[in-house]
Amino acid sequence: MTNELITDNELQKFKQILVFILTGSVEQCDYDMLKKLLTAADKYDVPTLKLTCEHYLLRYIKNAVELIQLALLSNTKFLETHLTTFIKFHIKKIKNTKELRSLSQEDLNKVLELIEKRETFESSIIQSFSSPPKT
Repeated sequence: MTNELITDNELQKFKQILVFILTGSVEQCDYDMLKKLLTAADKYDVPTLKLTCEHYLLRYIKNAVELIQLALLSNTKFLETHLTTFIKFHIKKIKNTKELRSLSQEDLNKVLELIEKRETFESSIIQSFSSPPKT
């Protein structure tokens, strides 16, 4: 047994996890609680809660740069995909922000790699539709 102090915020997070396990749904949460729930869902391997949090966090897509760090840390493919697409299309607005400058070089490289993979995937799809069928 440890002498770990559980704050009200931590208690609220665990309550949300239990509610989700029992009901399959998340009670109304704010942005900060959703981020904490996503981290906890990843830590305690609750994949359906993790995916649910990813969906809800997309409501805050304007925080894409902040959220991409969380997505990379939590290995959330759904959220990563949508955030990198958003960042790609809004890079001119985002490129000089303090949020982007606060990304570690490693995270920035991962984001650029994800964007590049997405572009490669998109071009291969376009190419497959524009090429004549093989007979």
